[in-house]
Amino acid sequence: MKQQCRQRTITSITEILEAMQVSMEYSREAGFTGSKPHLVQLITEEACTNAWEYQAAAGRFGFEIQWYLDDMSLEITVFQQEGCFALPRVGAPPKDPGDGGFFLFKALRMRFAV
Repeated sequence: MKQQCRQRTITSITEILEAMQVSMEYSREAGFTGSKPHLVQLITEEACTNAWEYQAAAGRFGFEIQWYLDDMSLEITVFQQEGCFALPRVGAPPKDPGDGGFFLFKALRMRFAV
C-alpha cells in the first residue's frame, strides 16, 4: 500500500459525519475487519465532537482533521486552535461524564494493539 495523506477543514456538524465516513474507509483500507472500522469511526466522532465543542465555547468554529495511512499504520489527528488541556491520570475515573472519551481512546488503542 502506498502512503496516503488527506487533510480537511471541518466547519459544520455535517462535515464531522463525512470525516467519520473517511475514517471508516481508511480503516478498511488498512485491513481492519469486523467491528474495528466502526470503532475507528467512533473514535473520529468523539475527537471531532470534542474539538467542535471546545472551539464553540471559545467562540470559534472549525478545526482540521488529517488522516495518514501507510503499510504500518492509520493515524488520525485533529488540530484545533490554541489551548491545552490536562489529561486525567491513567486509571483515574472521569471527574466529569464528558471526560470519558480519553478512557474510550485508551481502551480502543489497547484493543487495536496486537
